[in-house]
Amino acid sequence: MIGVKRGDLGRRIEGFSILEVFVSLTVLASITGVMVILLSKDPREAASQLKLRNDVRSLNAAIGVYSVFGGSLDSVTTIEDLLDKLKTRADADSSKQNAGLTGSFIPLSLTTEMQSIAEAASSQPRVLWDPLLKRCKIDTGGVAGVKRFVRDPSLSTGTIVHEDRDEVVGLALLDEWIWDYNEMLVSGQLPPTPVPTVEIAGGTSGTPPPPPTSGTLGTPIFSIVSATFPITDYNLALYLSNLNPLGSSQVLYSVNSSVWIPYTGTPILVPEDAEVRAYAQSIHPDWIDSSEVAHNYAASNVQLTVPMINVDDTKFAFSGGAEIISVSIPNSNDPSVSTVEYRLSQNDVWTPYSAPFDLSVLDHTLGVTVEARAIPTAPYYLPSYVSSYTIEGPDGVTLDVPEISFSDGRFEPGVTTITATLANPNPAGSSDVFYQIIPGGAGVPTGF
Repeated sequence: MIGVKRGDLGRRIEGFSILEVFVSLTVLASITGVMVILLSKDPREAASQLKLRNDVRSLNAAIGVYSVFGGSLDSVTTIEDLLDKLKTRADADSSKQNAGLTGSFIPLSLTTEMQSIAEAASSQPRVLWDPLLKRCKIDTGGVAGVKRFVRDPSLSTGTIVHEDRDEVVGLALLDEWIWDYNEMLVSGQLPPTPVPTVEIAGGTSGTPPPPPTSGTLGTPIFSIVSATFPITDYNLALYLSNLNPLGSSQVLYSVNSSVWIPYTGTPILVPEDAEVRAYAQSIHPDWIDSSEVAHNYAASNVQLTVPMINVDDTKFAFSGGAEIISVSIPNSNDPSVSTVEYRLSQNDVWTPYSAPFDLSVLDHTLGVTVEARAIPTAPYYLPSYVSSYTIEGPDGVTLDVPEISFSDGRFEPGVTTITATLANPNPAGSSDVFYQIIPGGAGVPTGF
């Protein structure tokens, strides 16, 4: 009980609302997370652990929403099974009857990166599936688990799996209400206690009002509302729900002001920067068409992934197989939206990469650095950072002495000309041979 002094009557009592307290706690939690990273001995590891905790919190929230709207986790035994479940969508029959959310609860591109054997043997945090609580948990020992959650753009174009979901609140088929409630008694709880009621004179009875049989139709419900998504998430799979009485209407939609198309329950593939409009069209004389509802879907930029530089040797040599080193630079991105360029340390000109190429020790006696980058060929993609790889030059090698041979051993009467032949025993292109003729005195070196 709150006491009020006489002088306080009629005056407003100041305090904090629940919303203000919640916002304050959220800000403090964010500041605490940042301070943990800044004060940690290894800020990068602390940031990685903080991201892992946030990812687990988001996944557990998605699990709760998925379960509320009829999803089942009985077959889930691993984190990978869980992600596959949360990526599913309700099938056409479930979507028509279910009044709740029917789409995916996580992006299709979300995947996992598992621990190695060495990491699993350490105290590195890992995410595991708790089959009893049906939730994700973070542990620091035991079996190998997920060390981080990552986005793989190539999975965005994968096949969407549809499943049959039990509707908790569905459009009425069993009675005259708008909704059918598929309520289930929670294990361990007592059933509700019946309470006798009596009708009060002049009051209203407990009979629910009959559902409307005419009027203006309600607008369709969009599974994805207006928002900005990364370009790699497109095309979006959009579902429409018609909450009007059965037999009263059909849903029509239009993408970017195109012709109106009847919605059949299959996903609408929405491209970037698109506007989707929809309305409920009456198919019964007692109902009037609904108003139109529109949602816009914008795209945000995504930076391309750095290309990896692969070489078949890390150091040149004048012999032993490393005189020629092959270089390949595969494109880690979708080739329909990007290309790869490279350049050498001795050349500042970027060259389009099309196939593996060879580098010779004769051209790079001091070694060479290969740089590569991914360049966008489609809107909303940004150039990647530059990757580089240095191939070391060969170790110093002492050249072999040239071999000299003569056509005759000495000058004598009748032998006025002697032919001298010099052979270079060193690898071709590695050295030049010089000679000098000393006729009774010092000579001048001459190129041979």
